[in-house]
Amino acid sequence: METKTYAAFESFVEILIETNHIIHNVQIVKTVNNGYGLAYYQGKTVFVENALTGDIADLELLYTKKKHIYAKIHKIIEPSPLRKNRRCMLSDRCGACNWVDIDYENQLKLKNEIIDGIYQNINKSVVIHPIIASELVDFYRNKSFFPLALEKNKPVYGMYQRGSHNVIRQESCFLHPPLYNEIADEIISYIKNTNSLIYDEETHTGNLKHIGIRSNHDMSEILLIIVSKTSKLSFTQLLVKRIKKKFPEICGIIQNIQPAKTNVILGERDKIIYGRKYINDRIGNLNLQIHYKSFFQVNIKQAELMYKQITNLSGNNKTIIDAYSGIGTIGLFLSSKHNKVISIECNPEAVMNAKNNALLNSINNIEFIEGETENVLPTIIKNKDIDLLVFDPPRKGLDLKTIELIAKLKIKEIIYMSCNPITQNRDLQHFFQLGYSTNDIYSYDMFPHTWHIETLCHLKRKAE
Repeated sequence: METKTYAAFESFVEILIETNHIIHNVQIVKTVNNGYGLAYYQGKTVFVENALTGDIADLELLYTKKKHIYAKIHKIIEPSPLRKNRRCMLSDRCGACNWVDIDYENQLKLKNEIIDGIYQNINKSVVIHPIIASELVDFYRNKSFFPLALEKNKPVYGMYQRGSHNVIRQESCFLHPPLYNEIADEIISYIKNTNSLIYDEETHTGNLKHIGIRSNHDMSEILLIIVSKTSKLSFTQLLVKRIKKKFPEICGIIQNIQPAKTNVILGERDKIIYGRKYINDRIGNLNLQIHYKSFFQVNIKQAELMYKQITNLSGNNKTIIDAYSGIGTIGLFLSSKHNKVISIECNPEAVMNAKNNALLNSINNIEFIEGETENVLPTIIKNKDIDLLVFDPPRKGLDLKTIELIAKLKIKEIIYMSCNPITQNRDLQHFFQLGYSTNDIYSYDMFPHTWHIETLCHLKRKAE
């Protein structure tokens, strides 16, 4: 009976969608993961794109997924009290952020609301700590990539429109430093002067795809990356001359070649046009070299807070695995308190960075292994006596086989850092079933003006 009812409901919604059905005067009751507004319609749950708690709006139904309806705002009838400032004229379309027009205190309230909703199935004895605010609210990103496009036959850079690959021309942004726009403006001028061809995603023609910029914490060193389809780049000496004169902070200009028709920005091949491929930076007491391709947190001040918390939770004098280690920052942080750290990372540039960073900081109790964590980890934890595993996985979270292996080998402690609380919560349920527990979940606002949240917890195996 339930199956028939659900099938009938899906058919009903599909009919509504086919006719672009609009439902009227729907109130958004709360904000949930992915920045959706939550509403109810005829007893069914509706997830609404870019809606805020308190909005009353007409909604356009988009599609169904399982027992939920997905919709977008057709017209706001009564705006949420949160919608009181218009800081960015692109905020209703740009896909870079969702909440730039919301006061920061209210952003934090929304994120706490999201966190409470995600972890509502966690044991009530676990403390869900309020989100830790970012010291930098505006201009916090240390890396940005801008897609290129033609607007009225003129080259422009910007960000993708929400839900599409249409480029919205940008002149300024609250996410990255204003200097990034000045550098990108200069590249647009160079493109115009050299009549360089802009890549067209639909026809796979043209050449120039993206402008990338990466900087250290005080903007004293900046890398400029130009992504192209082919290795051809016109008048590079002119480019270097112009850039060096106007932006002496730039220590490297790299051409990255991405010939594929893909959403992956960077290709495997590159050429140094000027300078070098890395910047020098500092976090805590560590000096770091960061390759332009290597993963590194975009909000360095928040990253330092998280790494210090991981270090505090880790204890002392242990043998540790740092999985998905990037350029080794967490492992290097931990090395001063522990006997041995083994870092695992699949990106060869990041592994190279990590080894250099260990030498740079005279750290010799850390080992770096290149490979996919899921493939390498089983061998290591079977052959070595590991006290603590530290995970910072991609958004998909951990593989269930890995979780089961960790439990089978009775690893005593796990510190789990996540950029996706949904998959972390899923993984925690598996760990709980296999004999682990946690007392606290910490969350950090690594990405102001967006709904993204970083979370952290310390799992311990229950005594048998």
